[in-house]
Amino acid sequence: MAGAMKGSPSVRGRHLSAALSNMRQSSAEAARVLRECGATACTDVTGFGLLGHLVEMVRASNMPNNQPNSRPNNQPNNQSDMSGQSNHQPNQSKQSSRRDAAAGATRGGAGLGGGVHVRVSMAMVPLLDGAADAVAAGVVSSLHPSNALALAHVVNAVALQRDARWPLLVDPQTGGGLLAAVPASAVEEAVRKLRDAGYAAAAAVGEVVSAEAAEAEALGSEELPAEERATAPCVTIVMDSDRSE
Repeated sequence: MAGAMKGSPSVRGRHLSAALSNMRQSSAEAARVLRECGATACTDVTGFGLLGHLVEMVRASNMPNNQPNSRPNNQPNNQSDMSGQSNHQPNQSKQSSRRDAAAGATRGGAGLGGGVHVRVSMAMVPLLDGAADAVAAGVVSSLHPSNALALAHVVNAVALQRDARWPLLVDPQTGGGLLAAVPASAVEEAVRKLRDAGYAAAAAVGEVVSAEAAEAEALGSEELPAEERATAPCVTIVMDSDRSE
């Protein structure tokens, strides 16, 4: 949408048409499927982008006694995967402080802290047609700078920013789909049922792991400056070059 508004030649009419078609598809059936498959947490991906909303979910899970200070109020299970589907009914109701929600925890110390951690595979995140080309051409939303504060919660944020696609993780969505945590044993079933229900881009985009496991992976990672990172980063983004298989 930003590319179309700016008249970027990287955005074609077919890209805009496909994006609008995605926005018009209701998520009601997707919510039913995810509930049926045992989802323990769910949110719609809108103004804060995928990363911002994911950080909200994880922080809510890691709050003492599960008393979150942000919207999500369910706890992802440590043995869950994050399942996303890329179509969603337009929703512009989330107008709370974008900067506060994206920045999240107090900045300053190192270490991942306790609780759960989410590992996301960049290659598995569904993208709208033309989105990667638009970002490569330098097209980003006016909300990009504030949404990008969510990088403070990414363990490997420095390496991530070398990937040309990273701005798409913080791209604000009018209706970017549902992001849910479902038991690992139900992931394949959930993705299959979502696709059968018409959500063709449904995918398992990551997994919830213990912070201890994430800490071991993070050893040696290049970190953001102390003043730019959260006290306890809670997300790792796995890029194509990181995959061993």
